[in-house]
Amino acid sequence: MPSLAKAIGLAITSALVLIAAARFVGARLPDRDALWKIVHDRCVADQQSHGDPAPCVSVNLAERWALFKDDDGNTQFLLIPTNRVTGIEDPFILTEQAPNYWKAAWAAHRFVDQRAARSLTSDQIALAINAQSARSQDQLHIHIDCIRADVRDALRLVQPQIDANWMRITVSGQQYEVRWLSADDLHSKNLFALVAEHLQPGQTMGAETMILAGAVLPDGSGGFDLLVGRLGVGGNRGGGEALEDHGCAIAKDAAVNGSDH
Repeated sequence: MPSLAKAIGLAITSALVLIAAARFVGARLPDRDALWKIVHDRCVADQQSHGDPAPCVSVNLAERWALFKDDDGNTQFLLIPTNRVTGIEDPFILTEQAPNYWKAAWAAHRFVDQRAARSLTSDQIALAINAQSARSQDQLHIHIDCIRADVRDALRLVQPQIDANWMRITVSGQQYEVRWLSADDLHSKNLFALVAEHLQPGQTMGAETMILAGAVLPDGSGGFDLLVGRLGVGGNRGGGEALEDHGCAIAKDAAVNGSDH
């Protein structure tokens, strides 16, 4: 009997070790299709069956996107296509059939406002897509959240020089190219195509990271700064999401100071 008890004990210990190892591997190698499964298998299915987008915040079946509250931070949301689009490298995003994901993502920043419990100014918001090798999920998703205060301040310094032509800037120690977009541009242009058209021969979209930051000109008119970074160029790490602040300190500072300036 002691030998049997010992054998059972060893078997239980081995099983626990295997479970722990599986959990550890799972933590290191997350399911890269997790977002796709959430949106396709649950959000879209629930919207179609019950008119309820849960666990997403919203599902737009006509425009083929869903809005999901990310677990990282209080104010971060993700705009995710409801059809299979792997990421910034997917050829579909350059076609005329692709929805205007950027326009939809910008409109969704009202949910960030709600979570921040204040009406944020446009230059306190940023949208971002990471480069192919700098992301954890293989379903296109636009990060929607507050911009880092230091990034907003850096863009303000060069704002008078930013126009419809690409210019090189350094933000947070990383090189980007930036150009101005009007509100009409956001509604009428394919921002992915703007970036693709700017690539040099041999360059691919998969190495690009994109950030769309709201901007306010001295005369009070608004628009956007479109930043593009290339992985490995000028210290760029391909993670445009890093220019966002998932703690949304910029909203807290504005609340304390009674101003966003």
